[in-house]
Amino acid sequence: MQSFKRIIRKISIVALILMIFVCASCGNDSVSQSTSSPTAKATATSVSTQTAAPTKAEEPTTTPEATPTSEPTTTPEPVPEFTEDMKGKPFAKELDNKLFVIFEHDYDDEDWTNNGMADCQSSKNPSIEVWDGQLRINSLDGENAQQWARYIIPGVFDFETYSQIEISMDIMTDGIGCIGTSVGLFTSGHIPDGIRSGSGFWFSPSAVNSVGFNGLSSVEKGGWPTGFFTAEAPEDFATMKHLTIVVNEDMITFYMTTTSGEMVMIAKVVLEEAAIVIYNKDGAEIFRGEHDSKKFGWIGTEFSIFSHFSLTAVDNLLIRGY
Repeated sequence: MQSFKRIIRKISIVALILMIFVCASCGNDSVSQSTSSPTAKATATSVSTQTAAPTKAEEPTTTPEATPTSEPTTTPEPVPEFTEDMKGKPFAKELDNKLFVIFEHDYDDEDWTNNGMADCQSSKNPSIEVWDGQLRINSLDGENAQQWARYIIPGVFDFETYSQIEISMDIMTDGIGCIGTSVGLFTSGHIPDGIRSGSGFWFSPSAVNSVGFNGLSSVEKGGWPTGFFTAEAPEDFATMKHLTIVVNEDMITFYMTTTSGEMVMIAKVVLEEAAIVIYNKDGAEIFRGEHDSKKFGWIGTEFSIFSHFSLTAVDNLLIRGY
């Protein structure tokens, strides 16, 4: 009986062991399945998300503007050295693009000051204007203002910078002698009464063939209004004539272009230490007188055109330095 009970107990123990083994096997399968399922799901979700991501539309490509090609810079040819042979002569045409333009105005607009470069002095109302495309000095509404006026361009005669200065213009006057119209070189600032002997050197174009010289000298009959000397010009300035003045530190040469187009020298003025000497176009001395430029202390660097109870018209004014 006891033997039978042992057998039964052994069988029960074996059966229990088998049940434990079976349960253990089933549990491993469940764990394996529950572990692998999320992995597969996650993989599917990842693929789905990657596939569904929207593709960003490409923005239109803009073509950059072409950069303009800069023109090659040309180095200007050097100006030849100023020589004694050039002194007192109008500049040659081949130098036109090499000279320094100090002042230029064609008076096609109403600004006679040329953007503030020029000034004026008048006895009464300012009587300088642009009228009919010309500079009019001692003029109101194109008519003689019956007073005096001076057109002034400062800082022209700088011979520390230039070897020679050329002034060219078309000019016309109804005045006669130094009391009418005068073109002033080496003039100073404000001059009482517009012009005085000693206030620079003055050349007087005229409505007749006789031209006058004034200033820088106290010779007999010198000074304003008579001037100290007169010379003959090839033609008068009652109609527009082209006047060219070549200025050196110690010499002034005057030229007129006649109605036939010929440029003729009127006179050459040499400013010696103690004397003013004037030569005609043939080189003959026609005047010699005292030179006292420092007597009045009015010597300066301004260019002036003075008109006294006469009407003066100017056009195409050009001042160049070499």
